[in-house]
Parts: sequence; structure tokens; C-alpha cells
Amino acid sequence: MSSKEGLERYKQEKLQKRREQRLESYYRNRNLKENEYALSDEAVRQRQHREKQEKEQMRRVKETERKRKYRKRKREENINDQRQNEDLNMRNTFENRTEKHRAY
Repeated sequence: MSSKEGLERYKQEKLQKRREQRLESYYRNRNLKENEYALSDEAVRQRQHREKQEKEQMRRVKETERKRKYRKRKREENINDQRQNEDLNMRNTFENRTEKHRAY
């Protein structure tokens, strides 16, 4: 037997062995029963803690969003008030200047 034939035979044996292992594990896994596990007290506590943290995080996000909207609204009101004041000042100064030069 040549070395080439030996290598080929070795490859085939390896493939056959792999196929058998796959079939064995397939049938073994197929016949296994699904086990249901009860959660431990620690796992239940951790889950509750995570849920509580998520709620707290959502509350914080809503609160910051509310504050942001409030600040934005106040800033816009402030800007509008400033513009109105500037307009009034300009109008008043213009009227004052024109009234001074009127002849009665």
C-alpha cells in the first residue's frame, strides 16, 4: 500500500468516526427529556432587582425629559419677552425723538 492510499484510508476512517459520533450525539440528545428548573431565591431576587432598576431608570429618563421641556419653554418665553421689550424700547425711543422735533 502506498503512502497516498494510506492517507486516503486514514481520512475515510476519520470521516466515518466523525459521522458516528454525530449520530450518537443526535440520538442521545433527541431522547433526553426537557428538565424544568425552579428558580432559586437568589435568582428571583436578582430578577426583581433588575425590574426595579429598569423602572427607576425609566422614571429618571421621564423626569429629565420633563425638566428639559420645561427649561426650553421658559427659555423661549424669556426670549420672546426680551424681543418684545426691545421692540417697545425701539418704538419709544423713535417716538420720543420724533415728538421732540414736532412744532406745536
